[in-house]
Amino acid sequence: MKKIITTRPEEKAELSYSSDCFELVNIPVTKLVVNHEIDTKSILNFKPTLGVFTSTKGVEIFLSVFKGRYLQEMRVVAIGHKTAGILSSQYSNVQVPAEKTSRGVNKLLDQIIGKEDRIALFTSAKSNGIILEHIQSRGWRHMEIKLYDAVVLDTDPIFIEASKEDCLGIVITSSMEARAIFGKDNLKDRDKKIVAGTHIFAIGATTEETLKELGIPISKPIGKSNLKEMLKIIEETYCQH
Repeated sequence: MKKIITTRPEEKAELSYSSDCFELVNIPVTKLVVNHEIDTKSILNFKPTLGVFTSTKGVEIFLSVFKGRYLQEMRVVAIGHKTAGILSSQYSNVQVPAEKTSRGVNKLLDQIIGKEDRIALFTSAKSNGIILEHIQSRGWRHMEIKLYDAVVLDTDPIFIEASKEDCLGIVITSSMEARAIFGKDNLKDRDKKIVAGTHIFAIGATTEETLKELGIPISKPIGKSNLKEMLKIIEETYCQH
């Protein structure tokens, strides 16, 4: 049986997927570390009218910090349905962009932001910066809250596993992970040979762009930010039943 490698942090690694074609092997390349210095008083004083959330991990930290007691009047935007699902335990009307990417969030913000809005962007310290740059370019009042950071781990296990004959490919599940694995200061000559002979899949459009910037060849299909759906398409594309 073939293997598909995923790169999700251990904190996000739980995923059930059954296939007769390949086995799923998750090898984290980052570790998520909670920011214990979040300035809740400043956030409350800012009185955000709209909160933007870019990950399930960020939502979990946010809810644990605020415990549902504050910011109940805040409108909410979530980058995807899984993130929205967690937020729905506290917020009745969570908006999700049609394109579930940072740029999709930007398009939605353009449609819903008013002159009096104050935006709280809840994100990672290693964010790709696409939403923040857009908010700044529009001159909207905002506050960026870095809920967690990502520490890069040893990437050797990825390449050791990818070099084996039974490896079908690697699914890169974020731009941050793409840079951790394939950044010019991280990629060794040995690794470049392995990459050349391995399918590299991008979880979504933003990760695809990052991989292209890094000069990494990308295999089809390109995901739509849903790992289960992507694995299903990979199975349909590469596995003969």
